[in-house]
Amino acid sequence: MIFQKKEKEHVKKQDQPRTKERNYLVSAFGSILIVLMVKGFWPTLIPFGAFEFWKPKGSIADWFNSGWPLLLWAVILNSAVLAYRRIRKTEKYFQMVCTSSRLRKIFLGGLILSTWAGVMEEICFRWLIFLGAIVVVRITNICTFGLAAWFHLHALGPGVDFLSLGYLHSYLFHTAGWAVGAALISSNAFFREGHTYQGLVGVINSWLIGFFLFWIMFTYGLLAAILLHFLYDFVCDLMAVSFIAMVRR
Repeated sequence: MIFQKKEKEHVKKQDQPRTKERNYLVSAFGSILIVLMVKGFWPTLIPFGAFEFWKPKGSIADWFNSGWPLLLWAVILNSAVLAYRRIRKTEKYFQMVCTSSRLRKIFLGGLILSTWAGVMEEICFRWLIFLGAIVVVRITNICTFGLAAWFHLHALGPGVDFLSLGYLHSYLFHTAGWAVGAALISSNAFFREGHTYQGLVGVINSWLIGFFLFWIMFTYGLLAAILLHFLYDFVCDLMAVSFIAMVRR
């Protein structure tokens, strides 16, 4: 019975990423419907063009000049996590029969997942869900008699502005209204919740990285955010594969 319970918990934990993925894809589809309706009947409610963020800004060199801290962080954080796992020796990698063929499969699987995450998560969270959330937070504000706007302007917005070192200030307190900043925070909270299966460190890390990727998108466009998100996940994948190869020697 104990073994069966542990096995069920393990399967449930493995299914969490898939469930979260389905949730954000459904939300992104719902956001498409919201954006289409609003743009058709009340176009000024969303102060951005539907495809405005798809226009690249700057050069690829500019993207890397601004995005290199994210890749450096990927190396630092994963080095610390993998070192901890090696010391504790609790990770499944230590029981894995690791042939060259299996290493290639793990690497290719990680590459596919990195590509999927970089493309789909940025399209969903940084673009579609963000635009849809601008409408949702306005409706929420009406339903709460202005409490949502007050809370953003006096508590949540200033807090995130402090944590982001002021880089997102012009969007957290956008000239078009508080709803832009509130939508940014709420869509990034959804992005954060999609990483709860990674534990507390993963949740905090994804939350902070989400804000950084929003800044990249606002500054250089969605394609820059997609590229840097992919590279971040790819670095993590590459380090994990290297770790597996190292511990099995």
